[in-house]
Amino acid sequence: MKGENNLLFLATGSSIGDILKKFGSFDTLYDHNPNKYYGKVIFAFIPAAKTQWMDIRDDVAIFDYRTYRWIYPLSILVYILKVLSIIRKNKVTLIRSSSPYIVGLIGLIVSKLTRIPYCVSIHADYDQRYKISKKDSQTYFGSRKIAKVLEKFVLSHTKMVMPIRESLGEYAIRSGAKPKSIRVIPHGINLDPFLEPPNPALKGELGIEGKKVISFVGRLSGDNYTAETMEIAFQVCQQRNDTVFLIVGDGTEREKVEVVVEAFGLTDSVKLLGYVPLERVAQIRTISDVSLCLMAGFSLIEAAASSSPLISYDVEWHYELVKSGVTGFLVPEGDREGAVRGIHRLLDNPTLAKEMGENARKLAIEKHSIENTSRIKIKWYKELLCK
Repeated sequence: MKGENNLLFLATGSSIGDILKKFGSFDTLYDHNPNKYYGKVIFAFIPAAKTQWMDIRDDVAIFDYRTYRWIYPLSILVYILKVLSIIRKNKVTLIRSSSPYIVGLIGLIVSKLTRIPYCVSIHADYDQRYKISKKDSQTYFGSRKIAKVLEKFVLSHTKMVMPIRESLGEYAIRSGAKPKSIRVIPHGINLDPFLEPPNPALKGELGIEGKKVISFVGRLSGDNYTAETMEIAFQVCQQRNDTVFLIVGDGTEREKVEVVVEAFGLTDSVKLLGYVPLERVAQIRTISDVSLCLMAGFSLIEAAASSSPLISYDVEWHYELVKSGVTGFLVPEGDREGAVRGIHRLLDNPTLAKEMGENARKLAIEKHSIENTSRIKIKWYKELLCK
């Protein structure tokens, strides 16, 4: 029943500080407990800058845990003991891990020790990410093979595997999950900020009055095709002077992007905005004539919800939202010229772009509104609790 179950979410790659920096609030975490279905949701993040606990709402808490590389095995053992303590003190009834790697193994171990139902979610095609950028992908001791062994072990021993997209179900099965274990849980986000009308003053604030806007929002990293995004920006800006690229986000490729912008004289046509609050991201989305999302997760959903036509590579799950000729253009991976052609077509045909943007918004609401996705998640959680 509502409020009787407490969920422990083991996650990596984030922390209290990261969430505040990226989103400006904890709203994205509150979305994991729609209508306070769970008595409490506890996020246990590893690694973090420091070990700390924070109750951010009566039903949502965060536990950040710092690991030390020189005593990494001992750090993991201590983390497991702390997780067991959290489970006992908070009467956790369900455990979920955010990936099939180290937190996946920890979740599996803790589940076996406590006999609490356990599931693991799949958020990316990790093989594809490794293909794009070895530096930004999941490896252990520099080896993808070791990571795959761990992944296969976790997935093959987990009763419920939850890919966040239909396409990732196939990846999970190839990586060791049993077909009967697959339960798709589409990403749900609060779409309200992206449904607001455009802010008429924003272009003036950004100094881009009279310009058509192409936006990229996401991590500046190799696995997000940052280099190819900049190549596309260069080609478009060479061919027209009525356009500006807004690059929102930060990451390991930031310095390289700055060098490219300076070297090719793009300072007037490519604006690097860095991290901005979610409210500002939404405003940038809604003034965008085109959203360039060569590789995207949440950002693709946000772009679609803001009625911006989409340009994406045909990789991973993009086909679920990017319908060529309907919500934007899906081009083959690496086809930068195809992406450029799609951008020109949308900029030169505002009526077509508007129609595609409206179609994209409808599809985003249908597939990714919190109301719809929460019902799906709760359904699968109930099934797991009854096993």
